[in-house]
Amino acid sequence: ALKGIRMLNLEGRQTIVVSGAGMVGISAMQILKIVNPNLRVIAIEPNKFRRDIAKKYVDLVADPFEAELVIRKATGGAMADQIIECSGNAEVPGILHKYLKDGGWLMVEIGHDQGEAVAGLLKKAGFGRVEVCKDLAGLDRVVKGRLPEKK
Repeated sequence: ALKGIRMLNLEGRQTIVVSGAGMVGISAMQILKIVNPNLRVIAIEPNKFRRDIAKKYVDLVADPFEAELVIRKATGGAMADQIIECSGNAEVPGILHKYLKDGGWLMVEIGHDQGEAVAGLLKKAGFGRVEVCKDLAGLDRVVKGRLPEKK
């Protein structure tokens, strides 16, 4: 979680969505609030038990079925500035773009052998500036991409 968070610009009052409230996601939520308490952090998690845990660390929690509405309402329609994907679900990165504002960034924590595949999913979903980033051991660990800004 820390590797992906270090790649984000976390200045000001931004909306950051964390997808997944397992161990990595909860860690990301806590780190985000420590780094910048002014961030609006929204968790997306399908499991009720994990949503209840996430409520202790974030501003809002949503299940995936209501997430788009919750984010839209919280941001006045602007959507999230950045998303950190921590669920580990291979289908999720391809759908997270609907929660991001134009020009927003998506960070996906990955297994060491998933970089190329996840980068392909982001490109297919319309993300640009897609990059696979390595961890301290030199293994692929995070894929990031940016939604294009509409003109």
